[in-house]
Amino acid sequence: MRKLAVLMAVVVVFAFAVPVLANPFVDVPMNHWAYDAVAQLAAKGVLQGYPDGTFQGTKPMTRYEFAVATARALAYVENHYASKEDLAVIQKLVVEFQDELKALGVKVDAIDKRLGVVEKNLNGFQFSGEFRFDALFKSGDGAATTDEENINVSRARIYVTKQVDDKVSVHFRFDGDSGTLSTSRAYTVVSLPWGFTMTAGKACFDWEGAAGLYADNDAIWTDIGLPMFSFTKKFGVGDITLLYGQYTNDGTVTVGGTDYLYDQFLYGARLNFNISNNFRLAVSYLKWAAKTDAPSFNEPSVLFGDFTVTFTDGVKLYGIYGREDTNDENPNVWKAGLAIDQKVLKFTSLNVEYLKADKGAFLINTPFAYLVSSFPAETLGVDNTLSVDHKVLFVMASQQWNDKISTTERYYSDDADNDLGGKGYTFTIKYQYTPSTYFELAYDNADYDDDTKDEDAIRARVFVSF
Repeated sequence: MRKLAVLMAVVVVFAFAVPVLANPFVDVPMNHWAYDAVAQLAAKGVLQGYPDGTFQGTKPMTRYEFAVATARALAYVENHYASKEDLAVIQKLVVEFQDELKALGVKVDAIDKRLGVVEKNLNGFQFSGEFRFDALFKSGDGAATTDEENINVSRARIYVTKQVDDKVSVHFRFDGDSGTLSTSRAYTVVSLPWGFTMTAGKACFDWEGAAGLYADNDAIWTDIGLPMFSFTKKFGVGDITLLYGQYTNDGTVTVGGTDYLYDQFLYGARLNFNISNNFRLAVSYLKWAAKTDAPSFNEPSVLFGDFTVTFTDGVKLYGIYGREDTNDENPNVWKAGLAIDQKVLKFTSLNVEYLKADKGAFLINTPFAYLVSSFPAETLGVDNTLSVDHKVLFVMASQQWNDKISTTERYYSDDADNDLGGKGYTFTIKYQYTPSTYFELAYDNADYDDDTKDEDAIRARVFVSF
């Protein structure tokens, strides 16, 4: 077989809308009928020619040479856009040249799985979702101010992702647990020149979660969904991220008995260093800026640093410290945590965290919030600042008994003034009925310093992921 004729089968796979690069082969002139195809294949690394710079297109091509081109084509398709038709061509080539590919060290039996992943990720829409149904039964003094019995769909989400091409993807999250379908996420991720990645749209950023700075609770200042632009640039030992978004749109704040409209914007930057495989260090800055006529409106900012130290596989120490500028005060917030996997302790995993937040500290989320109680127990109000100091100890242990049954225990204690602290514990047992579905039963007890809020609860849950 002649080389140019045979390679037209591979050309089909790479006939994408890309600029035609200069042809590196001296014996394929620009006026040759195969010039464009050969140039594209050479640019993508499928064809390499001979050491003297020639292509020798009239020379018969051996099956091993064609197998090499097929292997290179497969590697390219795994990392770039391809249609179903392109994948079908590659699969036929793999079947035809499987013996030669095996001789080259290509694991033919794994190729179908690899192509299946390519087809799933790069062709069409991906759909997934979560369904969570809870039945909550509460008793005690605190239950008198809330629903003592509450049975509802607590989560109904559909995730939609489309890989548009090798540089652009779009992402959506639709929520229906409120009875009406809403779009809580809608954004695009774009690979830009010079190694930048842009996220634009209604997205969520969680710098603390991405760094593993909390276990089974929530972030302190991040984990926020908002319309935003985010730009990330990776470099040798880390990455840098710049963020700009609108935190509140047409909100209302009451000052001196008067309601004011305001918009609140968020600016941020994060510099993360992976010092080694066992040590990571980062520094971040966030600033909330408001456009409003309201007098003395709080526009907090925080500068915080965080770290993670991995001692061995399954043992991690982490911490975060932030100094804020809020309401003309400079409160401090810091947290330290230790996480140990069950594979290390054998019988259980263990997470221990300690949080200290000064009076006046600005918190976006309520750390250590879960089943019934949330600490700090006070209502943060429109400015999300604490009225007293809080010192919180949180301990969680989980046991995976087999592939079906697991249990989790949690304990927390909040040392705070003015009866705003308390302690509590939970016990949860989970049965993994199928890989996508589990049933869960949990008991929670909350003992506040304010005795009028004490309560306990039982929660039954059905969770399905798809």
